[in-house]
Amino acid sequence: QVFNFDGKHDAWYVNLANSAVQWNMKFHEYPHCPADDRMYVTSMGVSLNRTVRSSLWGGNPETKFHNILLSIKNESEAFPGCSMNNDGVYGACLGDGSLIIDVDGFVIDKPGDYRISPDLRIVTHNTWNACSR
Repeated sequence: QVFNFDGKHDAWYVNLANSAVQWNMKFHEYPHCPADDRMYVTSMGVSLNRTVRSSLWGGNPETKFHNILLSIKNESEAFPGCSMNNDGVYGACLGDGSLIIDVDGFVIDKPGDYRISPDLRIVTHNTWNACSR
């Protein structure tokens, strides 16, 4: 699959924006790659609007957001590797250490099952080889 994009280095671009969701992508240029293959998506951000009631018995609805950022941890290193624990054993991490997920300020960099809030659960796992990125 080929995706050619002539944008600005380290700039964010809007893919979709409406009253319920905003989806943005950050592009990063790698100057040492071939001319047509230098621009890559290095982060994706999604802001999800949701209406919640102030109590179970009604109350005024208010709009709140979930802000989700999926990004490459270090744009200068493809696979930095997983960090070592106190016993000298490498732990599990997302994308061989290359990915992080930030949900409302809660950073996820390991596979697992995370309850972020009463209405949001995130389950992460690694897939095989290059698909893990």
